[in-house]
Amino acid sequence: MKNSRISIVIALLVALAMPSTSPASAVAVLPTITDGAWSTVTTPWGVSALAITPPTSNSTGLWTYVSLDTAVVSIVGSAFSINGVGSTIVVATQAATTDFLAATRNISVTVTGKAPTVGVFTVPSQTLNNPLFTLTPPTSTSAGVWSYTSSNVNIARISGSTLTLVGAGSATITATQAADWNWASTSKDAVITVLGATPVHGAFSNVSLTLGVFNSFTLSPPVSNSTGAWSYASSNLSVATVSGNSITPVGAGTAIITATQAATGNFGVGTSTMTLTVLGGAPTLGAFPNTVVALRPLSANTYTLTPPTSNSLGAWTFVSSDPSIVSISGNIATLYQVGSVTITANQGSAGNYGPSNPVTMRFTVSPATPTLSVWGNIDKTFGDAVFALTPPTSSSAGTWSYASSNTGVATVKDNQVTIVGAGQAIITATQAANWNWAETTTQLTLTVAPVAPTTGPLAAMTGVVGDPAIAITAPTSNSTARWTYTSSNDAVVVVSGSTLVIIGAGSATITATQIAGGNFFASVATTTTVKIFSRATVGAFDNKTGIFGGTAIAITAPTSASTGAWTYVSSDPTIVTVNAASLEIKKAGTVIITATQAATDTYVANTKTFAVTI
Repeated sequence: MKNSRISIVIALLVALAMPSTSPASAVAVLPTITDGAWSTVTTPWGVSALAITPPTSNSTGLWTYVSLDTAVVSIVGSAFSINGVGSTIVVATQAATTDFLAATRNISVTVTGKAPTVGVFTVPSQTLNNPLFTLTPPTSTSAGVWSYTSSNVNIARISGSTLTLVGAGSATITATQAADWNWASTSKDAVITVLGATPVHGAFSNVSLTLGVFNSFTLSPPVSNSTGAWSYASSNLSVATVSGNSITPVGAGTAIITATQAATGNFGVGTSTMTLTVLGGAPTLGAFPNTVVALRPLSANTYTLTPPTSNSLGAWTFVSSDPSIVSISGNIATLYQVGSVTITANQGSAGNYGPSNPVTMRFTVSPATPTLSVWGNIDKTFGDAVFALTPPTSSSAGTWSYASSNTGVATVKDNQVTIVGAGQAIITATQAANWNWAETTTQLTLTVAPVAPTTGPLAAMTGVVGDPAIAITAPTSNSTARWTYTSSNDAVVVVSGSTLVIIGAGSATITATQIAGGNFFASVATTTTVKIFSRATVGAFDNKTGIFGGTAIAITAPTSASTGAWTYVSSDPTIVTVNAASLEIKKAGTVIITATQAATDTYVANTKTFAVTI
């Protein structure tokens, strides 16, 4: 159909090119035409125009051109205008001349699609951990649909734009863009490298150990879904070295131990790390003694803490159990109020020594000691009245109480002192703790002077030569101290303790003195006279008889060395009464008559008895 149409067009063109003839004209012939450069034309879309080179001909007839599909190529003057992708027939017609007939030649003109401008096509490396991957096509000036192929479906397979990773290795991914409108089909290649999946490792736990406790230990790798071989490395060879799977601690510190699992099969290289902490041995610490510090009024109440001695150079830290009593900054403790706290000291790691075990001490903040004025001694005399104590002035407002060291000298109730006896007593004044003031005490000496005792007289005494020693009756006294005695005449009496030993007849002055004792001074001496008599030799009285109703019986005194007068006493005046030196009979019976011869300056009184029967 198309060829028939072309033939019709050519015939029409030839007819139009034929000159009009008349019978008188010469006969024209067909020109001799050689195609030469007039041949099949192929050009890409996008070329604006191509110049037409007509066939060679021995005719000088004018050439004209016609495109059978102007959607592909149209004729502009003597040039092809490229309009779209496709093929068309271009007919060249040479007009007839006087000598030559019109002639035609046709050629095929093909316009191919233009290669689009395509950007870079890359496929990043992937791991089998992410088996699905969406391909991104390169940029292109064409809107043609992209499709993809893999050079190795054992590495990667493609469905649409989704890349499915199958195994480790490399494959070439070809991206092909279909022809579209006036754009030609094109393709780009990219190489994808599929890495083995990262193994899934279990825990690779941190390890802490003390230097010197373990000389070495064997590492156990984490569990893994890969069978790749393991190797190990230490980040700090001054802390630990690694040989195979054996770790040797070298010094205190930390090192990162990296466990690397080699790639194998569809698994890539995997790593896990753990921290190895090598602790130094605990240092040897000295004592951290308990401390008592008193508050200081109107001063900065700080105290520098001294840590225990240690063979480590690690830094010390201190913590107070109650910062409201004692707070700590660095090694400076600040004291706020009375109380006790526990201070915990910790020494940090240093060199090849690890941290110390915590040590504690009891830190006691004692109250401040009040400032007291002088409390003067007191002198009193036994017998003085009760008196009140006045406390010393004090910077504390605590209440006062008092005590006596010798209640035999003085007793204290509240602030009232009662004198009990002579002597000395220490009076202690105690001020109770108050706020941040400590309890405090002060003392004075109370001296109670004794008084002179009140004594009675020393009674006169008599004795007889030959009698036992005379017991001295001490004078009355409000003192209980011992009495001492002296004799003015040892030829009459000699003092022995509190008795007088009779030596001979006569008189002596006895002096009695009570020594100082208890609440009393020594007494003033008191005296008396002791008279020692001789005992006179006296004859016997004869017993007497009488008759009731008879006359009085005369008493005849016996012979005596004494001139003392005699007196008589009847034991029963109802039988016999005494009248001077005679006995008057009252009734029958028997009585005892006691005859007493009065003492004289020389002789002691004598007594004799005789019986009288009526």
